[in-house]
Amino acid sequence: MNLRNRAVTVVAAVTIGAGGVLAMGATAEAAVRPVSAHAPSTKAPQTYRVVGVRKGRELAVQAAADPRSRIVGHLGAGATTTGTGGSSHGYLEVRLGGGRTGWAPAKNLQRIDVKRR
Repeated sequence: MNLRNRAVTVVAAVTIGAGGVLAMGATAEAAVRPVSAHAPSTKAPQTYRVVGVRKGRELAVQAAADPRSRIVGHLGAGATTTGTGGSSHGYLEVRLGGGRTGWAPAKNLQRIDVKRR
């Protein structure tokens, strides 16, 4: 079913009094595009430097864009890494050694320009 650029009716129900319901409707234009959770990123990889981490300390890289998720690696202060183009909830997905990836806080990653030859 193609839902692209279809009008969508939104209905909100509010309970009033002794169980009575008042329904209100509104129509809004919506451009709906299917999104795959596993779609590859179309953004070009970027190079980042770890910032805001004291010398001798490391930035934890998580399995998911969540500070409570499992730590899958570390990046040292001033280290550089390549981003995959993924971003979520203030985290950027980065590449670690051995083909692994993980999520690091975007506030601790500064994009740098690398001249390629």
